Amino acid sequence: GRLTSKYNRYIRWFVRAGAVGCLLCFFLYSRARSLTLFYAASVLMGFFVSTYANVIATSIVNNWFYSRRALIVSVIYTGTSLGSIFFVQLGSSIILNLGWRAAYVILGGIDCLILLAASCLISPKPELLGLYPYGWDNSAQAQSAAPQTGLTMPQALKTLCFWVLSIGIFIGCIYVMGIQQSIVPSLQVDFGYTPIAAAAIFSVYNISCCIGKILMGVVMDRWGFVVALIYMLVLLTAAMILMLNASVTAVAVAFAVCFGLGNMFASVIASNATSGIFGVRDYSSIFGMVTIFYVVGMAVGPIDAGSIVDMTGSYHKSWYV
Repeated sequence: GRLTSKYNRYIRWFVRAGAVGCLLCFFLYSRARSLTLFYAASVLMGFFVSTYANVIATSIVNNWFYSRRALIVSVIYTGTSLGSIFFVQLGSSIILNLGWRAAYVILGGIDCLILLAASCLISPKPELLGLYPYGWDNSAQAQSAAPQTGLTMPQALKTLCFWVLSIGIFIGCIYVMGIQQSIVPSLQVDFGYTPIAAAAIFSVYNISCCIGKILMGVVMDRWGFVVALIYMLVLLTAAMILMLNASVTAVAVAFAVCFGLGNMFASVIASNATSGIFGVRDYSSIFGMVTIFYVVGMAVGPIDAGSIVDMTGSYHKSWYV
């Protein structure tokens, strides 16, 4: 986050470095013959992904869009769900035909080429091209007003809002990631679904995520953060009630739809809440700090859910917790 704020002009090179670094990590995965190398490659992957993922992508959106930011950020995050649908199928096909080691190399190469091509189209700020952000009043009266308003990171860290937001995102990510990673095994083990049926319901969840991110952006732009948060919590609560009774296929599908529409903690909610509360003056640095909380939450969630399953012998009981 700090590097993005300080060296904004070099975002293209951050993306290119991340692309090449991720290709290296995919190659290490393909050559790994021990768990230690897998862990080492994963640590490196986390570092290189951060050079082009959430912070940089949303920083560019905040610089280029003065209005409709929430919707555009939602569109950006929709790519993660679409990628999950497409590349899981592609990866599975490559594994069946060429093996998992070849799959890592091929997918890494595709990832690298896409990122290198995308980096050529990136401009961190419209001002560098003599333009104004979309929705900004560029009349003669407003040209002297800088759109980069808000708090700096040191100022944000001193506010109660920052810590409430960060801790809330942390807890929310534990909750949703613990559930997300347990959907397929829970459907199979606790409710007796076949692997194909469980995978189909999970695909409904991924499709719902794509739609949900767009809807969340529209809700935030039109009615604000509080209404969007209530909307999300209602959907997640409904999803939990439905999952407890998922032995009926229609109920399981309804769960997947509600959970997909509402699972926005780590994407739309986190980024838009950060820019909405603290402004865009030092957005990259502040969102970089918020990202630490939600990444840790995403890591803790599956471990927490798995521990409950180990203690109780049932995925179903972890839903109650």
